[in-house]
Amino acid sequence: MKPDKSYLEFIRSLKQKIINRRYQAARLANREQLLLYYKTGKMLSDKVKVQKWGTKEQGWPLLREAKTNALYLPQTGKAVSLDVGDANDIHAVDKRTVGNRLALNALHLVYGKEVVYADLCMLTTK
Repeated sequence: MKPDKSYLEFIRSLKQKIINRRYQAARLANREQLLLYYKTGKMLSDKVKVQKWGTKEQGWPLLREAKTNALYLPQTGKAVSLDVGDANDIHAVDKRTVGNRLALNALHLVYGKEVVYADLCMLTTK
């Protein structure tokens, strides 16, 4: 017995609607995640300016330590940029390398991809 054509068309249409909604939901979630990252960057930038984070007055080591301590929060990553920038400026000159490192963080932490994403870091000063 062959299925009714209207039934098959209904199922095809329903499946397509489900797929379209999944894509729409993913786009909206990604948009919100990107907005959060942008707002976080803006908040950090404002703190750097107002509270002198990362300046000679505050000290780079304290800022770097605070960033490392934040890694204990879930889905948090870090891209070291000391090797591609100026030691006295938090904003690396080589944006592409930093962007690639951050993208690897996102691929692993947000999308669950099995990629090498963490930078090397010192564990002890003994």
